[in-house]
Amino acid sequence: MPASVQCTGAVLLYLNMPVAAGAYGSPRWLGTAERYPRVQRRAGWVPVFNDLGGQVIPIDTLFQGEDAFISVDLTRWDDNVMRAALARPSSVQAAEGTTGTGDVGTLMCLEFKAHILYLVFPYAAKTPMVNAGMPAGWRFPQAVLEGPDDFDSMGTAPRKIRTVWHAYRFMGPVSTGGASFTLFDFDMSSVPPPN
Repeated sequence: MPASVQCTGAVLLYLNMPVAAGAYGSPRWLGTAERYPRVQRRAGWVPVFNDLGGQVIPIDTLFQGEDAFISVDLTRWDDNVMRAALARPSSVQAAEGTTGTGDVGTLMCLEFKAHILYLVFPYAAKTPMVNAGMPAGWRFPQAVLEGPDDFDSMGTAPRKIRTVWHAYRFMGPVSTGGASFTLFDFDMSSVPPPN
């Protein structure tokens, strides 16, 4: 594919949150950012040592998977969706700012308390973007609103909320060959039109 210039347009954020134990509803529009979301993918590595190569410099490195951090400064958002997202560990049991009985010690991913975070690229349907192979967006199937959540610009200035999501790998079915892990994909099929 030849080199190309791509423009996502103003990225639309959607969340799919748990609605009951182990069950998710439909994606809901969360908002748009002041500028754009920042996505930082991080690979995990373990150094491999062998006495033949010495004890300081590894002879190899072992890949251990990857995760991602998504930071967003929201200046336009649906407050009901944001408040539900801020109700940790899950909006199913407690309200924002309240920790319910049994919440401490929650395994966010294995107990299906993590959110499904969508970054939708509205310009993906434009001919130059289609020709460039730009996806319609990124879907992170296990994203935890990790924080810190900064509530900037109160008072007479427009409100802004700085959020940091930590995306973990979703573990697929386990078989005799192991398991597959998905950090993100490009599936936007369940995302409704924006508000």
